[in-house]
Amino acid sequence: MLLDDTVVAPDQVFKENLIFPILSTPWKIYLLLTIGTETVRFGTLRKALMSVSRVSVTKYLMELEKDGFLYRIEYPAPPLRTEYKLTPAGLRILPILQALTAQGNNLSDS
Repeated sequence: MLLDDTVVAPDQVFKENLIFPILSTPWKIYLLLTIGTETVRFGTLRKALMSVSRVSVTKYLMELEKDGFLYRIEYPAPPLRTEYKLTPAGLRILPILQALTAQGNNLSDS
């Protein structure tokens, strides 16, 4: 319920809040944390997630780009390469993800 006693269906909350889809996929969090404030090549991200298939890494990157958290930069001249960096929205969410990760590490140390 909201402050004015309006009832909102859960699907409306999730549809309008892009943080929930990120939190539902640990690999998206890991990708955002890996990119951080840098510009990172696809190959570097792929190596960081060796246990995840190339198709899945590409899918998660495309979803993050579609949701406005990543810029995808393609360089068509040889050598062909693709780089990723966080958008302003991605940079705003980064400290939150870092804090969640730190808290998770603290809980596992307990």
